[in-house]
Amino acid sequence: MGRYLAQLDGIRFLAIIPVLMFHLPLPGFSLGWSGVQLFFVLSGFLISGILLDSREDPHYFRNFYARRALRIFPIYYLGLGVLVVGGLATGQAVSDAPWYLFYLQNHLLGQTNFSPDFPLLFNHTWSLAIEEQFYFLWPLAVRLLPRRALTATAFALLAVGAISRMAFLAGTGSTAMTFTSLPTEVDALAAGALLAILQRSGLPATAMQRVAAGCLVIGGAGIGAFVARSGIRAFWAPSGWLFAATDTLLWSALAVFFTGGLAHVLAWPSGRIAGILRWRPLVHVGKISYGLYLYHFPVFLLVNNGMAAGVLPDLPRPAHVALKLVLTYAVALASFRWIESRFLALKDRFI
Repeated sequence: MGRYLAQLDGIRFLAIIPVLMFHLPLPGFSLGWSGVQLFFVLSGFLISGILLDSREDPHYFRNFYARRALRIFPIYYLGLGVLVVGGLATGQAVSDAPWYLFYLQNHLLGQTNFSPDFPLLFNHTWSLAIEEQFYFLWPLAVRLLPRRALTATAFALLAVGAISRMAFLAGTGSTAMTFTSLPTEVDALAAGALLAILQRSGLPATAMQRVAAGCLVIGGAGIGAFVARSGIRAFWAPSGWLFAATDTLLWSALAVFFTGGLAHVLAWPSGRIAGILRWRPLVHVGKISYGLYLYHFPVFLLVNNGMAAGVLPDLPRPAHVALKLVLTYAVALASFRWIESRFLALKDRFI
């Protein structure tokens, strides 16, 4: 089990690092935002596995929601509170705070094109809102649906995600609304859920290997086609490559590709890639990846603002990048050791 969990932390490393590089931004990481898609696939897989393994537990709902709350809520609401107090103290608009309080900011940010009446330092939490909405609804499906119906539902959600993105783009013309709602991202979550169902279906290792290979080939070909058409630099912003409803299929290709990568690790748990994912530095970063994700955007913006205001020296580009990364890591590590770990220790009461 320890090796398995270490591999998953290694995958979290692969998800969080591109996101950080994208927001810095560093050359070559124009597709770094796709790390969020990997987080969605991994979340769908892990959460579905937990729910499937405990679906007969009389405390199924209580244990799941309590454990999720202990993992997610403490530093999220701490950060939200700090932003509200800081916004009020500095005269910034905070009237949209209720959206963030109830994890509905993804809809707000999509509708306003990421220009809410709230400090921009929490703009990246649209993805956390989507995951929280999934956590609220998916346990009901796992509990109530027989295995075959649950599998069919997950397959249907793959189509729902693709169709929703096309419909949102065609109907609104807003690139932001194309990816900021649960329906438009549900295919990545559902793909991870399907993998969890397959893992528990008694599927032979050779069949899982074929699933991994097929997904990697199909997803990789789709991603490659988009990159070949638009050029890698186009992906810094949707306006550079998202021209038609069919272009939203890039998200589908990413979901398939990342599902294949995860399936590969499951099919070859003692393989070279799985071994690399268990490398301690990767596992360490993956273990604190939630804090890295939550804190990195505020840290990056505050450093930018500090330099613009003359509070911080105008550093050369390499030193500028290093400062942001070091500060983000330090805050995330301190948060994990002194805040998150204390709440995580309470999760054992809800097994």
